[in-house]
Amino acid sequence: MTIIPRFFTVLFCCSLFSFYANSDEIVDYGEHRAVIIKFSDLEYEGIYSGTRNFDYLLNQSISHLGVELLYYKPIATGADVFAIKNKYIFYDTVDELIKLLNSLDFIEYAEMDEIANSDYSPNDPFFSSQWSLTDMDSGVDAVHAWDFSKGAGVVVAVIDTGKTPHTDMDVNIIGGYDFISSSSTARDGNGRDSNFNDEGNWCPGVKNSNWHGLNVSSLIAAVTNNGSVMAALAHKSKIVHVRGLGKCGGSTSDLADAIIWASGGAVSGVPSNPNPAQVINLSFGSYGSSCPNTYQSAIDAARANGAFVVGSAGNDSGDANLHPPSNCTGIMAVANITDTGNKRFDSNAGTSVDVAAPGTDVRVLSNTGATVQSSQTSYKTSGTSLSAPIVSAIAALAIDLKPGISLDEIERTIEITAKPFAGTCSNCGSGVASAAGVVDALTPLL
Repeated sequence: MTIIPRFFTVLFCCSLFSFYANSDEIVDYGEHRAVIIKFSDLEYEGIYSGTRNFDYLLNQSISHLGVELLYYKPIATGADVFAIKNKYIFYDTVDELIKLLNSLDFIEYAEMDEIANSDYSPNDPFFSSQWSLTDMDSGVDAVHAWDFSKGAGVVVAVIDTGKTPHTDMDVNIIGGYDFISSSSTARDGNGRDSNFNDEGNWCPGVKNSNWHGLNVSSLIAAVTNNGSVMAALAHKSKIVHVRGLGKCGGSTSDLADAIIWASGGAVSGVPSNPNPAQVINLSFGSYGSSCPNTYQSAIDAARANGAFVVGSAGNDSGDANLHPPSNCTGIMAVANITDTGNKRFDSNAGTSVDVAAPGTDVRVLSNTGATVQSSQTSYKTSGTSLSAPIVSAIAALAIDLKPGISLDEIERTIEITAKPFAGTCSNCGSGVASAAGVVDALTPLL
């Protein structure tokens, strides 16, 4: 059962009488939603006429649900608004509340007061096939979320292979740094420097370059609604590319420094980051160990600097508790689900996983080069590396919507608004991350 901080407005309609409560109860319930009720005029007139304590009498009928209603205001239709006092309630409890209210003799009908939106829909040609954004069950319901937040101005650091130029991405990149110490691993002729270009991460005889940093960042902040390629969830956010992965991977020590620098922390011999990240995405890892102290110290430092850290749970078909750095404390670990709501066969799962997100057959921006960069392209691919940036983007939406939100509130809101799995995903956290659920939870009732 998933708990969500969606808030609903209770409007009670009655042409004979405008309900009111004591003056100290009529306050701005800006963070609460409510329910709409039309009372049976005859029943109400006979039973409740003249009562100043209708809140109390109504709450007696629903007290066993653990829900409390407080009078808010009348509306011109003859309805009255009763806000749900509880900030966090179960989906099932909301359903029960509406059914119970509709069963009462003195109520003609009760219904949710839903939030309408403008149905913003990008014109990017592949958007309609991006199930990760559009699917209501296993996707994140981006269209609804975009009516409230697009991540404007939020800085997201992608610690990965670096920048691969793409016309649908470049305008949203505001900086970065190359943290690879080894010149052979960096493939740019030197060690750490300000050139954060992706020189290719191919590993001879093992794999080709996959332009992973571009793949990941495009899911967060690809230019959207420009009639080109794809849409991205937090497309008004900005990306800082922090290069930590090169030839055949990257070292823990380089990646730890990259995490600290990305958050605005000091790293010896490296200029300070002029664009400290509010969200840090870590779509990488190894398998077979608990969280190393080096990673834990870096994540602790990043959080102390105010950065929300998200990591991929790994693609080892195994225990996510053995996949650092996503098994470290203070990181939101993300598993991979398919469009049917099932765990993808190779996604790790375990008690360290906080939430799941789409990461199967999702479209990303990329490059055609097998080793070095060639022509820009896009394609569909899979992995928890793609699930993590979906959650990083949701965190960016939350920060845009509620500046100053704490790291704990971001985490709690993502977890408790997660949707139930349409399929099966054991040990995949609290459910499917929901952009719509998060923005609903954080959007004041106007």
